[in-house]
Amino acid sequence: MELIVSTVKGLTENLLQKQTTDYDQVIEKLFSEVSGLEDFPKITNPQLEECAIQLWNWAVTKNVGTTISKNLKAKVRHVACSLLYCCEPENPTEGVIRKQILMASKTGRTWLDCKNPQMADNFLRLAVKSLETLYAQLTSRGDGADITSSKGDVEKDLLRILSCQAESALIQGNNHDAVVYMQRCKDMLQRLPKDTAYLSIMCYNFGIDTYNLKKFEESAFWLSQSYEIGKINVKYAPGSEVQAKVLRLLASVYLEWDCQRFQEKALNAVSLANKEFTSTSGLYLKIRILVRCGGLR
Repeated sequence: MELIVSTVKGLTENLLQKQTTDYDQVIEKLFSEVSGLEDFPKITNPQLEECAIQLWNWAVTKNVGTTISKNLKAKVRHVACSLLYCCEPENPTEGVIRKQILMASKTGRTWLDCKNPQMADNFLRLAVKSLETLYAQLTSRGDGADITSSKGDVEKDLLRILSCQAESALIQGNNHDAVVYMQRCKDMLQRLPKDTAYLSIMCYNFGIDTYNLKKFEESAFWLSQSYEIGKINVKYAPGSEVQAKVLRLLASVYLEWDCQRFQEKALNAVSLANKEFTSTSGLYLKIRILVRCGGLR
């Protein structure tokens, strides 16, 4: 383990040097060094923890401009987060847990942006575990106003991470798991109404992705979810124009899926869209459905 600490420290120093230009090589070496770190027992090592923070901050500064690729940024974050968890004390403080949550959730999100859901899953699971630890810690302190507020923040973070897990599952073709994660998010909306638009738009994006893959049944489900979520709390919903857009796409899905079988559903969706927000595209779509399904001769 001492050899790993020494190697990581040396590579971190190399990366932080302003004159370094071979970022790729140093990052790949760091990534290789920490790949099996989870198999080692936890160690409290201030040097490794310092490396974790330095690497994380370095990756943040590289977000400005295109000095390194998105994939390399993901690897640096991966290394930093892995090091932080490797140094986790037996009874971590609230500050340490919050760092873990921040790093794990952002690393997971970055891997998702790199279209690497398997790698993302590991960090999203770590983030959920740390959130559960923090929630238990806060609950044990009682029910003061500050504690209630902090628990609310934990729930907000959990909703975001669960939605990322839904996205990851869908990318991997696991629609069932994506539905389970999204249902958990929906169940939290009563306590987090301001996230209504966020979840509605996310389901809309899922609907677009599955539509592009010609998975019409899944697409219809996600678009219906998007519309329904938007109706849960109209005050925080995406708005009538967006809701109409969702419904028009839903009508198009039914049209392409099986016009004769889903004629009524397609017409119902486009009629709802035109009630939400009247547009020429909505009117043309209704005519198109009627023509395709033999309603107009």
